[in-house]
Amino acid sequence: MKNIVRDLLGRHKHRADYLEVRMEENQMLRLQTDKTGLQEVLRRNASRGCVRAWIQGGWGFSSFESLDDLDCHVERALAWAKQGRGRRSILAPVPVVEEDHRVVTSSHPDDVPLQKKLDYLLGWRSQALGFGKQVVDVLAYYYDLARTVVFGNSEGTLIRQDLLDSAATLVVIAKKGEVIVRNHLSDGSSNTFNYMKRLDQKVRNHIATTNDLAEADSVKSRHRDVVLNPDMTGLFTHEAFGHTMEADHFAEKPDQAKVLRIGRQLAKPIVSIHDSGGHPGNRGYVVFDDEGVRTRETMLLDRGVLCSHLHSRETAGLLNEEPTGNARAINCQFPPIVRMRTTALAPGTSSLNDLIADIDDGIYVVDSAGGSTDGEKFQFFARYGRRIRKGRLGELVRNISLLGNLFETLGAIDGVGDDFFTPDSMGGCGKNGQAPLPISFGGPHIRIRHCLVGGDR
Repeated sequence: MKNIVRDLLGRHKHRADYLEVRMEENQMLRLQTDKTGLQEVLRRNASRGCVRAWIQGGWGFSSFESLDDLDCHVERALAWAKQGRGRRSILAPVPVVEEDHRVVTSSHPDDVPLQKKLDYLLGWRSQALGFGKQVVDVLAYYYDLARTVVFGNSEGTLIRQDLLDSAATLVVIAKKGEVIVRNHLSDGSSNTFNYMKRLDQKVRNHIATTNDLAEADSVKSRHRDVVLNPDMTGLFTHEAFGHTMEADHFAEKPDQAKVLRIGRQLAKPIVSIHDSGGHPGNRGYVVFDDEGVRTRETMLLDRGVLCSHLHSRETAGLLNEEPTGNARAINCQFPPIVRMRTTALAPGTSSLNDLIADIDDGIYVVDSAGGSTDGEKFQFFARYGRRIRKGRLGELVRNISLLGNLFETLGAIDGVGDDFFTPDSMGGCGKNGQAPLPISFGGPHIRIRHCLVGGDR
């Protein structure tokens, strides 16, 4: 693929202000089981590529799944770029590189027999169905995707990256009376199959918790002090804060850019947040983004002060900031857009007991179950929680959501734990029709004062 990319660029690179070619080959395996047993084994191989051109501020893009007539796709991208000429656009300069990167692993999923992968899923199924009458259904999913991506541009960059993504999820469904609880357990990795052992060790506790949740009460909707576990901290950090920092949302909107100005104090000095592609093993790990920019750790919030945004080359150029290596696409069918990698809130100095100790009546919120954002507003859902009574953890509760305003909630964080965890759940991030993109998020336990907790009214 490198020679194809190099030759194509050699023929056409002088016809645009900027031209790039991206090509990939991938192999995917997906497994699914339910309470009746194995439901799906799907293997799929794919090859595809794309061309993107930039002419006087206009972008053109063309994707392909065949190597026949590649010059035609260059022509198409050039034609679209010419139609968009005249818009304000600046590409920030980046170093020219030529590198190859391979996956470093002690246990590649391709080397693991299919039966071993199935054994994990079917074993979890047996444990769940044999646990108790309240567990009525169980679903288990596994997938792995091995990709080789080659990127080249008219500036001289030529990069080959081998990328791996693998994840699994166990869904346990329990029922008692009219109450139905659906609870997920998930893990994944960008460099090993061994995460399945880690996941396997958590299965029994997960099944037991789901069984007990069928008997738990829902929380009542009102403002409370809450403590988030690392998974929920990560969800808040990624969804509410991280997406807000993606500069393609505001690079050409002066009023919004002013709100997100560098140097603004957004939180107490105990709060720092960073985004990085450089954590091998996390599903957000990537050495170069899909514009050929080397990823780096980007400190977004340093001791409560906003100090950077997340950028593509274009948004960095428009805002006169440094590129951060955050231009990503789920595959070659799409152009890169500004996306996160591993976004996390940095650890502090408080123990979990410290965070809980002075809460008289609150909620300990455990594990993310998705959510939504609308500008500064958010609503997130948790798998479950525990009541906090007079500084101690109490009974299980369910039906928990957190609602609020990003900036008000950041300011209400008054305790940050000394632990740190980045869960790598199955699925990924969605934006502009591109989903699921492998990402990671996480952090320590944090305490938020007077947060609106949704539940039964």
